[in-house]
Amino acid sequence: MSQSITEDIPIPSLSNADFLKQLGAYFETSQGNSPFHITHKRLVPKSSSTKDDLSSNVVVHPLQFPQNTDSYLVLVRAKIGADKKLSTAVAPEDLTEFWAKYSKMLKASIARNKK
Repeated sequence: MSQSITEDIPIPSLSNADFLKQLGAYFETSQGNSPFHITHKRLVPKSSSTKDDLSSNVVVHPLQFPQNTDSYLVLVRAKIGADKKLSTAVAPEDLTEFWAKYSKMLKASIARNKK
């Protein structure tokens, strides 16, 4: 795997399996003592357009917008406590398998840490 998705976006350091393994290990040992935040978002390279690309103040709307057929990675991040951060990028073809493992792990950890 290369070091960046594009010139602007570095690839997260963990593979999907390592991300799930480390997050699961945290849930096993934490017993609900420290907070965690999990975020997901589509990973989109920065646009190359600039302010100069826009016309002065004339806006022309096309009759039909072009259909986006690009596929994007999903960035999944976890922040555990104040100092531990995990992240991974999931390819579109791996999403179903990743979400299944991820949701199973979260359900098990929530049931285990329920007070």
